[in-house]
Amino acid sequence: MKRISLLPLILFLFSCSGLKQDSVYNKAFSGKTLYSWENFEKNCFHYLKDCDEKSTRELTETYQKLIARPGGTRGQTPPGVYADYGFLLLSQQMAEEGIAMLEREMAAYPESETYIMNLLTKYPL
Repeated sequence: MKRISLLPLILFLFSCSGLKQDSVYNKAFSGKTLYSWENFEKNCFHYLKDCDEKSTRELTETYQKLIARPGGTRGQTPPGVYADYGFLLLSQQMAEEGIAMLEREMAAYPESETYIMNLLTKYPL
């Protein structure tokens, strides 16, 4: 006699119940995210693709907006923004401002200190 496995059926039912909970969760929070990213993705893409004055200016403005007016449910600048902006400033020969941003990243997100210090020792100013 063949034995019928209920495991696929049970897994299917659990996955369906999880989908229902997710949709209830999404409706309750209506698209709010932990952090606001403004146009970071688009501007970062254009900067990496074109690396011209316009894309650099737009990315710099995006960083400044993210730092000046953090949004999202946490109301905090997203992780990595200070560091990324700091390295951009360093690449533009703005060492004092760049280091200040790196220090802000380490203060806001202490776990980033090891990574940032490691990068600074490998690529000194």
